Amino acid sequence: DDWAAISTGAAGTAQSGNVVGGSQISGFYTAVNTGNMTSGLNNMDITGGVTVHNTSAWQTWRFNAAVALTVNFTAIGSVGGVLITPNVGANNITFSGNNSMEPTRGSGGSTETIIWQNNTAGELVLSEVYANGSSSGATANLAQAGPGTVLYNAVSSYTGQTYLDGGCALINATSGDAAFGAPATAANLNINGGTVVANANVTLDSSGSSKRPVVLNNNGGSLAATTGNTLTVDGVVSGAGSITIGSSTVPGTGPGTANTTALTGNGTVVLSGANSYTGGTVLYNGILNFVTGALGAGGVTFNGGTLQWGGSTTTDISSQTVTVNSAGGTLDVNGNSVTLANPIGNGGSGALTVKS
Repeated sequence: DDWAAISTGAAGTAQSGNVVGGSQISGFYTAVNTGNMTSGLNNMDITGGVTVHNTSAWQTWRFNAAVALTVNFTAIGSVGGVLITPNVGANNITFSGNNSMEPTRGSGGSTETIIWQNNTAGELVLSEVYANGSSSGATANLAQAGPGTVLYNAVSSYTGQTYLDGGCALINATSGDAAFGAPATAANLNINGGTVVANANVTLDSSGSSKRPVVLNNNGGSLAATTGNTLTVDGVVSGAGSITIGSSTVPGTGPGTANTTALTGNGTVVLSGANSYTGGTVLYNGILNFVTGALGAGGVTFNGGTLQWGGSTTTDISSQTVTVNSAGGTLDVNGNSVTLANPIGNGGSGALTVKS
């Protein structure tokens, strides 16, 4: 519920050097609930609809009140960190407007904005552009963490990397690949425990070129599309982590949330790059369509879901360890002639269905 801070030892706070919640330090937050936000106030506690009306910079923003609200960017707003707490509950927080959010300013190099979305009952909706530092020349990176959902609903232009360290990055037809920065730059999408869900037909490239690389770190990552939609990853997927296909209900959607229509990641994911990830592939929900060389290294594990051969693909997956757990799974050869030279199943307890 709080940004971490180091106490100065002022009266009523912990001793100097201790890490405490910002709310335990007198004057750490400046509360604002309406009107124009003032620059120079480092840590804002926002409890109502506000406007960024002059080019301004802040260290952090916190949203901790049970209210749906909008931050309107009529000017550039530079923010180091955004925190959405569980206390927001079944409400969405929306950033919108005709100007951009940028990272806190520095002199050249690179810098980032960190989003902690800890509210699983509502979404953070980013309908404003996230951009590089306009005055500093700094390359912007963007990091998302926490268990909640961020809906990327704008065509962003930053050219740095994206870090998805938890929760769900929900992308749509408006944002497409630009949810993760300027498509022509094709900077890395780094996943370390998070999930990308496409709520439209989305390809992670720039109209067929500048294919975005995806890096799976040790905690792996999930890729999914909602019912009837397809997420195509045609860039190289690399890294030591595993890839999971499909997701359960997207956090912040369904009964009892701010968005009562549940979104489930049971659509189709297409992997068409020469992938080198080594942590294996887990099928949880939906369909994974693949071409030769796209499954990477490591085993293939069925916890549900369908493995579908792409057009003119005849890859023998029995050279990898294939495990079928209790939820079972499906092999869809999709009209191809596929021969498996070795037994598969690894003694698992689930049923495996084969479709031609």
